[in-house]
Amino acid sequence: MGNACALCSNKSQKKTIQAQSVTAAIYQKKEIKNGFGRIYAGVRHDDKKYTSPVLALHLWSKDSSTIKTHGGTIGVVNQPGGLFSTDRSNSMITNTNQRQESKFALDETIQMIPLEDIISIVAQTEVKRATAKQTSRRLKTPPPEDLSCCGQTKKWCVTKVCCCCCSPTVTPAQVVETSRDEQSATRTIIVKIKHVVHSNVHTPSNIQVLDAKEQHDFYKKKFEEETIKFYYLHNDEVNEANFNSKMREAEALARVITQIKALKPHYPDPAQLQEIFRLQEVSSIGFQSDEHMTTGTSGGTTATVNLSTVHET
Repeated sequence: MGNACALCSNKSQKKTIQAQSVTAAIYQKKEIKNGFGRIYAGVRHDDKKYTSPVLALHLWSKDSSTIKTHGGTIGVVNQPGGLFSTDRSNSMITNTNQRQESKFALDETIQMIPLEDIISIVAQTEVKRATAKQTSRRLKTPPPEDLSCCGQTKKWCVTKVCCCCCSPTVTPAQVVETSRDEQSATRTIIVKIKHVVHSNVHTPSNIQVLDAKEQHDFYKKKFEEETIKFYYLHNDEVNEANFNSKMREAEALARVITQIKALKPHYPDPAQLQEIFRLQEVSSIGFQSDEHMTTGTSGGTTATVNLSTVHET
């Protein structure tokens, strides 16, 4: 008797499922480092003369990552329906947890370069802009006529009695077109500084025991050049105001280094160095670049076309 209704048993079965998902966002180091610099005046020595000003160049890059782990326990209850009904199953999240791990690393190198050891400095700019135009169209049904009782009676009389053979007039649907422009941009300023690596020939004290010819041959073998390349600016701002400001800074840096090298060996004192930085342009020549010449103006537009005129904002 105990097993007579085995087919009609409604005993539920429970089981637990562990679920987990991982999402990661990683910012990797750029091949070219970011950089900025500070210029310091030289040191005064005999006869109120100054040594070469020095460029303190900071090169840095960062590496960060964010990993999110989502975990949860899903309880599933299977309930047999017996002989005359279907099986049923219900699921319920009984336990959830989330863990976020963020890692960040920043490395920075500071290099001191006397301006007299700089051979050349070049600032290279690049702007890439894109405009995506998104257009959407939809049909807009005209609103119903708001007629008075007399007007409705008159319209019914005209359409049903006085014009029984006329073809019915259908008010056309209005096609509304809305367009929107989306702007994106990538702006970079790359500075390349070529300089002499070994600047002070009197640093190794044990070399002083050699005569002038041997010292000359030694440093000639050690003489080498280095080119430093770094991002003066690298961002994705659509507005070019900050970009234009950084361009002027990069121009000023190249100008100051060129003018100071021309003063050798009569390098400026701190006050004169500040005057060199504050110099204003005397004149401008040539055809200046303008990124709006080919891309057009930015912003969205709204217009209506086809069948009828409808304005939407």
